[in-house]
Amino acid sequence: MSGEAPKLADVQWTWRRVFALVVVLTNATLLWAIISRLQDPAALRGIALALIGSDALAALLYMAGATTTDVVRLVTVWKTAHPSRAR
Repeated sequence: MSGEAPKLADVQWTWRRVFALVVVLTNATLLWAIISRLQDPAALRGIALALIGSDALAALLYMAGATTTDVVRLVTVWKTAHPSRAR
């Protein structure tokens, strides 16, 4: 084995970008539809906060995916460089 990390499936973030974009656009569309039809401020606030939370979760997943890829690469390189310490 060379010290090079293996090619991982989503290194360019393509599907994470698509997922995050679809979630944010869907939530924005739902939020617009709810705001235009709903008159109850308490219900509107709860639904809006839930959709904003969903956007925050999508953003977290989008960013955490890169971190996971980097961690896998680091562990792979470390195991290659230190075969006696790898479990």
